[in-house]
Amino acid sequence: MAADPKHIPLTPEIISAAQWAAGRRFTPTGTGSAPGQPDPSKDFFGPGWPLPPLAPPEAAGRQFDYPVGYNLLVTPRGDLPISFLDLRNLAQNCDLVRLVIETRKDQIAKMNWSFSPLDPSGAKLKAKKDASAESLRQAKEATALMKRPDRMHSFNAWMRMLLEDMLVIDAATIYPRRTKGGGLYSLEVVDGATIRPVIDEWGRSPLPPDPAYQQIIKGLPATDYTREELLYYPRNLLSWRLYGFSPVEQVIIITNIILRRQMHLLQFYTEGNLPDALLEVPENWSTAQIAEFQQYWDALHAGNTAQRRRGKWVPHGMTPHLMKEGDLSSPIDEWFARVVCYAFSVSAQPFVSKMNRATATTAQEAALSEGLAPLMEWMADFINYALQGNGFDQVEFGWEEDSAIDPAVQAKVDDLDVRNGIRLRSEIRESRGLEDDGTPDFIMTTQGPVLVSEIGKEPEPAPEPDGQKKPDGGKGGGEGPDTPGAAEGSSSPGSSAETPPQKLAKQSVGRESAAHPAFNKAVKKKRKTVIKPIDRERPEIVEIRDALKKLMAKALKADAQSAAAQLGKGLGLKKAVGAAVGAASSRPGRVEPAPTGPGAGRSRPYAKAADDEAKINKLLAEMELTGIEATREQVAALLAKAAQQGGYAAFVQIDYEAPAGITDLVNTQAVTWAQEHAADLITKLEDDTRDMIRSAVVQAQEEGWSTKKLADALQENHGFSDARAEMIARTETIRADCQGNLAAYKNSALVSGKSWLLGSEHPADDECDDNAAEGVIPLDQDFSSGDEAPPAHPNCTCDFLPEGIEGVD
Repeated sequence: MAADPKHIPLTPEIISAAQWAAGRRFTPTGTGSAPGQPDPSKDFFGPGWPLPPLAPPEAAGRQFDYPVGYNLLVTPRGDLPISFLDLRNLAQNCDLVRLVIETRKDQIAKMNWSFSPLDPSGAKLKAKKDASAESLRQAKEATALMKRPDRMHSFNAWMRMLLEDMLVIDAATIYPRRTKGGGLYSLEVVDGATIRPVIDEWGRSPLPPDPAYQQIIKGLPATDYTREELLYYPRNLLSWRLYGFSPVEQVIIITNIILRRQMHLLQFYTEGNLPDALLEVPENWSTAQIAEFQQYWDALHAGNTAQRRRGKWVPHGMTPHLMKEGDLSSPIDEWFARVVCYAFSVSAQPFVSKMNRATATTAQEAALSEGLAPLMEWMADFINYALQGNGFDQVEFGWEEDSAIDPAVQAKVDDLDVRNGIRLRSEIRESRGLEDDGTPDFIMTTQGPVLVSEIGKEPEPAPEPDGQKKPDGGKGGGEGPDTPGAAEGSSSPGSSAETPPQKLAKQSVGRESAAHPAFNKAVKKKRKTVIKPIDRERPEIVEIRDALKKLMAKALKADAQSAAAQLGKGLGLKKAVGAAVGAASSRPGRVEPAPTGPGAGRSRPYAKAADDEAKINKLLAEMELTGIEATREQVAALLAKAAQQGGYAAFVQIDYEAPAGITDLVNTQAVTWAQEHAADLITKLEDDTRDMIRSAVVQAQEEGWSTKKLADALQENHGFSDARAEMIARTETIRADCQGNLAAYKNSALVSGKSWLLGSEHPADDECDDNAAEGVIPLDQDFSSGDEAPPAHPNCTCDFLPEGIEGVD
């Protein structure tokens, strides 16, 4: 067979050559001549065939022409002329560059952020109400993690470290530290200048389990990391190198010039052998005379600033020669500032001598949109990349709208959105983090507002005036959106809202928690066989609760008077007590509305109702509740004290001798939790208060009350009542107490689970029943209501127990 030229076997080389020839999409000669066989009659000065490739087909797809033996290089950026140290020195020593970098950090630091739930496939949800329990759990845990991503620094401090490495060397790096069980414990910022990427034969980052990065310490390879073990995330990558191209590197020449000019200005005041001026003496003076006069002159002026300001007579012929220039500024300085600010997309307004207000505003807006927004998008993308690959696949990090916007402007924007049908009222409340108050949505038409729920339905005849129902449905005691207590989950006066929570089984454990000697018990091999609930009515907690109640009652009363004055002025109410303006039935041009939706039962036209509602919404949004706001620090201090007491009680409950370090840690965690929770609590109380007084404000607007009458009505409103102050104090002290319990359980390393205990005074078929039905759940897991521990709602009387305690049968 081999001797027969018709039957030459196909070797791999022949097949490869055929595939290569078949895959060509052009004929370089333009004549179709085969390689090595040109046709001179047709191929006149043609391009010719390229040299045959030397690399095997497997080499196709190489990213760039990297140096041979690239992975043998040890120094990060060793193949580039500018090192990481050079870039950092430039950013550190150039004042202009440093100011711009810190400005960028400050701009992002003031932005608010949050986590949005996703569906199991990772897609965004149309509404938060569609979120699953798992996505809500992940969102809550991710939020808690990102408040201190590395378990030490706040989000802003952590974010500033990350931005520093991105803006200066473009080598932002995060090390996801894991627990022994494989879960995500923290996200720690690593110095990107110590990381050297490793490449495969195609010039790309190897896939796990092959190492993708090496950390270089003291010039030696210290640790290998895979792409899952280290998150290396440059922002501005180039196809021909592995390292990012930072803004500092983009203006490296300008920065060098600025540095040298800075040194020139510094040396103007510190170096040189030329004085400020030279004085020419007469020709006939000898060297001795000049030296003698110099001593006299120095003694007269050295260190004596007052003497320098007085006129002096000098001998004839002593003509002064000024040596140093007076003006040290130059137009080139402004040009340098413009270039650096442009590289970082920061407005150059502070460094420019002439800029009118319109131009300055335009430049500022452009800097924010062109520079800040992409930077925030990169940061959000990096955080999502870090979290979604580590157990948080159903949440998404995102930035909220600028919180610095004027509330009046925001209210106007929201009002226009509702009127133009861009957003519904419920969507605006959801974007502000407010719960649905039960008011139906409507859209504006040429005929006035139309309820969304009524679109497509036949209009119902308006009821007779005598047959109109009361706003509460005629039951007199029902809870609607404006019923006192509805917004906080409490009942009307006389119901269980005013009844103290059920006192759980008393035990000495709870009463011993204030005495530190109780924690010096020896750790027993056999712990308590029965773990009892902690006494939530122990004296130290009751004392904190009473103090919080008095604090809130005083703040609410102060806010009631302030709110009446602000709202009365905004509504144009009379300052003196007077009769209401006209009876409702005597007003001309009345149109009876439909019996459902906003304004149900109210005798005024829909168009006017919408205008009044927008006006009231604006007033409520702008109303300042300084009394509640002023209690923030005091509330945080009381809640921290309650949480610390909860930690002590939990240690005794599980019979754990807490070392001093553990006790201090629990106390620190209690203070941190109290400060964060107090801020959220004050905000929620202010929002709920605005919602509670809405009905009184609407009535004052309709009936033309005086300011005093509105003030009296607000004093009787549940939003400012002593009952609400007591409910807040009772609910929040129990919450703080239970949070302290959780901190102690977790830090003891003895408790693995928890279970929900139902109180006897809770509504039937509420979230507490679902929590109790879950049985024992892991200590770090939330109950089905989304709470880590009781209470699940205001005035909740439930409790919980630690489970799976080491040494307990």
